[in-house]
Amino acid sequence: DVRLGLAAAPGGAAACVADTVLAAVDLVVAEHPTVRDPQAFADVSADVRRRVPGLAGDALVTVAQIAHTASRVKGRLDRLTAPSLVESVADARAHLERLVRPGFVVVAGLARLPDVARYVDALDYRLERLGGEVERDARRLAEVHPLERRYRALLQRLGRGPVPAEVVGLGWQLEELRVGIFAQSLQTRAGTSTTRCSKALSALGA
Repeated sequence: DVRLGLAAAPGGAAACVADTVLAAVDLVVAEHPTVRDPQAFADVSADVRRRVPGLAGDALVTVAQIAHTASRVKGRLDRLTAPSLVESVADARAHLERLVRPGFVVVAGLARLPDVARYVDALDYRLERLGGEVERDARRLAEVHPLERRYRALLQRLGRGPVPAEVVGLGWQLEELRVGIFAQSLQTRAGTSTTRCSKALSALGA
C-alpha cells in the first residue's frame, strides 16, 4: 500500500510527496532547451502541468516501496546486536542512511528511483544472510571500503561546488558494485567491477 509505505518515509509522507513532485518537475524541465523567451516558458509550463501528475503518481509507488523496505532493514539492524557483527552493522546502517534520507527522491531523481529500490533490496538481502556469513561479509567490506574512501576524498577535494557528471556517475557505479558483491543473485548493471571502479577513480585523480 502506497500510503503505508510513505508513512515510513524519512521526513514524513507529506515532505516525500512534495519531493517527488519536485523531482518530476525537474525531469520535465530538463528535457527542454534553455528557455529564452515567453513562448518557450509557456511551452515548458504547459508540459509540466500535463505530465507531472502522472510522473509523480507513478514514482510514488516506487518511493513507497523504498521506504517500506528501508523500514524493514532498520528493524533487521536493530536486531543484529552480536559483537561479531558490529563492523557490518555499522556499515549497513551508514549505507542505508546514504540511500534513504530526507530529500533522497530529489537527490536521486525519478530516473534513478528504481535503482535506489534495488540497492535497498540488496541491503535487505545482505542483512538477511549476515548471521551465517560474518567472515565473508568482512572480506566483501575489504573490497568496497578502499574504493569508497577514495571516492569520499575526491568529493572533499571538489568542495561545495557542482559535482561533475562523471563523478556523480562513479558514485552510482559504486552502488552497483555493492549489489554485485553483497547480493550477487540480484540484477546489476553490466560492466561494474572493482577493477573498473578503481580505474575510474584513478582517471579522476582519486
